[in-house]
Amino acid sequence: MSTPAVPRLIEAFDPRATGFHTDSFSLVEDLDWLDRLRVLRAPVGVILHSSRILEVLTREALALAGLSAPRDGLHEGLRLLRDYELLSSKAYRLLDRLRDLGNKARHVLRKVSFDDAEHGYAILLRGLHWYFCTFPKGPGLKCLSVHNQPLDALLPTSLASLLAVLESADGNEPGFRDARELEQHHRQLLLSPVFPAVLAERLLDGRRADQAQAVLTAALGRFPDDVRLRQLQGLLWSRAGRLEEACAWLEAIEAADSAADEETQGILAGAYKRRADAEPEKRAEWLKACHAKYERGWRESQGSNTYLGINAAAMALWLGLPGQATPTATSIRDLLEARRLGLAPADSEAPRWLNCWDQLTLAEAQLLLQEWDAARQRYREAVERFPTQIEALEVARKQANKDLEALGRADLIGSIFPG
Repeated sequence: MSTPAVPRLIEAFDPRATGFHTDSFSLVEDLDWLDRLRVLRAPVGVILHSSRILEVLTREALALAGLSAPRDGLHEGLRLLRDYELLSSKAYRLLDRLRDLGNKARHVLRKVSFDDAEHGYAILLRGLHWYFCTFPKGPGLKCLSVHNQPLDALLPTSLASLLAVLESADGNEPGFRDARELEQHHRQLLLSPVFPAVLAERLLDGRRADQAQAVLTAALGRFPDDVRLRQLQGLLWSRAGRLEEACAWLEAIEAADSAADEETQGILAGAYKRRADAEPEKRAEWLKACHAKYERGWRESQGSNTYLGINAAAMALWLGLPGQATPTATSIRDLLEARRLGLAPADSEAPRWLNCWDQLTLAEAQLLLQEWDAARQRYREAVERFPTQIEALEVARKQANKDLEALGRADLIGSIFPG
């Protein structure tokens, strides 16, 4: 992939953006270095400066939103901004890949290529646009570039096209039927594992497993050790009911960093939970394994990943360990109540709404704590606010019913979670 002849970033960007600085950072200096390193085709330097800029902007965004910077750095910071609806899920998915790429370069977790660097650079441009143009607490510029020029003019045409696909709202993925056709007609997508991972995740979220498998087959053929691609392959097999294969595959993933390991534990625990349902004669064995993975992920997230935490608490209850379930459920309830209150200014009359999964997680935490009225209210709000999230509501309803059975309150099934 050749470096395009484009205006330098400090010349192309609005001066109100390039003037951004803190006591220890000047955006114009880092953009200047980024230009120079791209000309030199120095992948490590491009990736490190791109991820460094993203980290500073994330830290500043958290401060502007009145959110404390998390101990886990960029990974948790991005997730916090997404959870508070200050960063869209679509943008989060891209920016988290740049975070991961920066981590790989910084800690020498794998050799990085200039194609990796170009993909990271392209994502950084989207991150800059988010902070300066769409972040609700940010400068609110109409356009990042001078003269309202599109950011894609700063990218190779092939990269701009790929980003447009990954960001499209209508699911307009490149046409392909299998991995071979993807290799033949969309080779630009497969120059780095970064964009295939984003596309495969998007396809999985859209329940298009066949296309996701085609992307993963082609990408893993080139990058067999990429942790994110391997996680997504395990997730696909788990959802498809290929549970033994999924478990063996996921168990073989070596921990690369805390964020990646946390994700692996969650996917693997989900596969164990499915095996507990599929193999009733080994239910207790699989639930114990499931609980161990959720609990490990919850600890590694330092009590911040509520998905892992609520499942750790539920599995403890199902295993007859209420003493372990209660402290975790309490932590999750308190964390999500604080998040709910933080979604709107204290002097605002606007409703303070959590997203669908956070709302359902808060409801389950209150159920596990036997706060029946509060749980009933949160579940009712979820049903009323997210009527199209049929699958999420059904998953939550089934788990709530199992929780009630484990609590010895099967008589409440149907009255706590309406519908």
